[in-house]
Amino acid sequence: PPLPPLPLSLTSFPFPDRTMFESFGPTEFVVIGVGLFLLVSFFGKKQKTANGEPVVRAARASSASRGLDADDADEMIEAVIGDAATLLENESACEVTIEGNRILLAKSKGEYFATSAKCPHLGAPLVKGVVSDGRVKCPWHGACFDLGSGDIEDFPCSDGLHSFPVKVEDRQVVIQARRSDLAGKKRVPSMVPAQRRNKDVTVIVGAGPGGQAAAESLRHFGYTGTILLIGAEPDRPYDRTKLSKAMSSAPERIALRAPEFYVENAIELMTSHEVTSLDPEAKTLELATGKTISFDNVVIATGGTPRSLPIPNFASPNVYQLRVPAEANAIYEQAKGARVVIVGSSFIGMEAAAAVVARAKSVTVIGMEKQPFERVLGPQVGAAMRKLHESKGVDFHMEAVVKEFQVESEGGPVVRALLSTGAVLEGDLFVVGAGVVPTTGFIKETGGIKKERDQSIMVDTRMRTAAPGVYVVGDIARFPYHAVGFDTIRVEHYGTAQQQGHIAGSNIAQGDKGLVYENVPFFWTQVFGKSIRYAGHAFMFTDTHVVGNVDGLDFMVVYGKEGRVDAVVTAGRDPQAAAAAELLRRGLMPKFDEL
Repeated sequence: PPLPPLPLSLTSFPFPDRTMFESFGPTEFVVIGVGLFLLVSFFGKKQKTANGEPVVRAARASSASRGLDADDADEMIEAVIGDAATLLENESACEVTIEGNRILLAKSKGEYFATSAKCPHLGAPLVKGVVSDGRVKCPWHGACFDLGSGDIEDFPCSDGLHSFPVKVEDRQVVIQARRSDLAGKKRVPSMVPAQRRNKDVTVIVGAGPGGQAAAESLRHFGYTGTILLIGAEPDRPYDRTKLSKAMSSAPERIALRAPEFYVENAIELMTSHEVTSLDPEAKTLELATGKTISFDNVVIATGGTPRSLPIPNFASPNVYQLRVPAEANAIYEQAKGARVVIVGSSFIGMEAAAAVVARAKSVTVIGMEKQPFERVLGPQVGAAMRKLHESKGVDFHMEAVVKEFQVESEGGPVVRALLSTGAVLEGDLFVVGAGVVPTTGFIKETGGIKKERDQSIMVDTRMRTAAPGVYVVGDIARFPYHAVGFDTIRVEHYGTAQQQGHIAGSNIAQGDKGLVYENVPFFWTQVFGKSIRYAGHAFMFTDTHVVGNVDGLDFMVVYGKEGRVDAVVTAGRDPQAAAAAELLRRGLMPKFDEL
């Protein structure tokens, strides 16, 4: 039916031409009203899709003044995101979608930044991480990136993020980008080419994560001399954390870089070469082949050697230690249908148990303490992890050590383990995860270098030893840690080894302008789909504070002593571990009596 006349007199409105509007009927006013409503809704509000993500409108950038190369005109786009005043709170982030690609938009220290949305390490959504002090920290494994450049600030990671210029124009946040960068998930750090006229030689001993990071850091920070990366293993550098978590992984599948990377960046990779002697004062090293190499700088990143047990028949053919891919692969294959006995109830032993229990006939773990993980995580968390393993079929013999591996014929396989408790465990496959000792036996104590009681070597926050030009990183380095008043510690974490290699390379390349260690150790373990994250370093802790349900593996536990918080461990609360790492790094962690 026709609409009733509107009860309005337009003659009182100050329009320039009132007669035009006086001629409008109800239908015209309805059309105009709907149109104005849609316009106001579109331009006046930040639109959202059904899942809450801002809708962006892409437009080609007009010139190189947008911060991009004018030669890339077909690649350049702009995306208007929303009102700068209300889009994000400070130190927070959201995801936006530009031409089908998810981008992280963050606000830190009052500025907007845009980067790739996923961590290049294993694809964690950075929007669930922590934005702090111009950085974003991954919620899963602790990698950290500069929001402005996308460069790596903390490891574990090999590649950086793509970063995109952001401006505020007419009070709107605008992201500028190349389409190819939007689609990219990671960015290899920039490297400088080697120069023949530079006769400087840097040797890196140890082709693990620390050594690889040192080699890349050298080229990234401008070193143009010769780089020799020497490893005793036959494989190029790989992700060692996969050995106990994905034991069937082939070396080439977990390699950190493709073979051509080393050629393109003039890094001479020497695998299957053992260094038998290194003289810090003479600046020479000797290989097992008898060859001597002189150097100007050396980074020693040899890591740890698995600790052997001083018991009979330890060298039997079915007794394995877990250090290299060939050992991990052999354990995984031989575990099928076997009775597996694992010596050691910390991270290596417990991860190995979780990796093989589904294919083994039985799995039994032997541990020295009352609960697994007790020395690092405490008895309460250890008991919860034991319960989880037991629910999957793993048996435990705790407060026990192996006194003897017994064989039925000399040189034959071990058939049983005799424990200190008197228990006898029959087995087909024996795996020993009893920790590591620093691999420093080949290093001469010259040039001011002295080995500590545990065979580690003291360094400063730049990874420099007492001998000029000699740097030590990773498991073998004892270093001053800022979060505990610069007391010295030694950390056996994958990410810490990478971070320290990165620092050593920057100091060789840049001298006093190089990086210093200001980070916080971060590690993780994952078993049966459950992840434990640990931020900090709490050695011999005396105080704990529990939040959540430890038995249900949904918790945060705080560790420390003398009223100081030194570490935080979480399960089911990944962002809290990342946040704790940032609080510890920035010196903002509350005291125990303030929790």
